[in-house]
Amino acid sequence: MGGAGEGAVYRFMGDEHGAIIPPAGAAPPRLGEVVTLGAPHCDPTVNLYEAYHAVKGDTLVGIWPVDARGRSA
Repeated sequence: MGGAGEGAVYRFMGDEHGAIIPPAGAAPPRLGEVVTLGAPHCDPTVNLYEAYHAVKGDTLVGIWPVDARGRSA
C-alpha cells in the first residue's frame, strides 16, 4: 500500500470496500492524495465495466476488453 503513510494498515471491509487505518496519532491521507491499493477480490465488479485499463506506474500499458460484460445473472 503506497502513499498511506508509515505504519498505516489496510482493513478488509468486503469485496469492493476497505479502510486505511493510520497509526495512533497520525493523520489519514488527505483528500486528493494518491494511495495505491490492490483489490483483494474483484470478480463481483468485473461485469460492470467494458474494459480494464492496465497501468504500470503512471503509464497506460494496455486496455483489456471484458468480453462477458453484462452477462451475469
